[in-house]
Amino acid sequence: MNKGFLFVREGTKNFKVNIDEIWYVCSHKNYLEIHLEEKKYKIRSKLSDFALLLPTSSFVRVHRRYLVNIFVASNYSTTRITIGKVQIPISQTYRKNFLKKIY
Repeated sequence: MNKGFLFVREGTKNFKVNIDEIWYVCSHKNYLEIHLEEKKYKIRSKLSDFALLLPTSSFVRVHRRYLVNIFVASNYSTTRITIGKVQIPISQTYRKNFLKKIY
């Protein structure tokens, strides 16, 4: 059940994160970086597991390492999506699903 927020554990503390404030999630081996506009959290999780906690109407996987909130994207091309000042790759594997989601 989605309540509009989730708690993420970073170190010994749990932080409340509003789901609509998440810009993108990046995977680094066994860790994820959850990026918000002015903050990021580093947690231990798999991207596929974390994706199950997020609404599919807002978030889409665009690369094996990236999950993005389509509502904060400012532009995209066939190979990149821009969120804030960050260029995130769109892989060929996930491109079709990304295009379905935004149209």
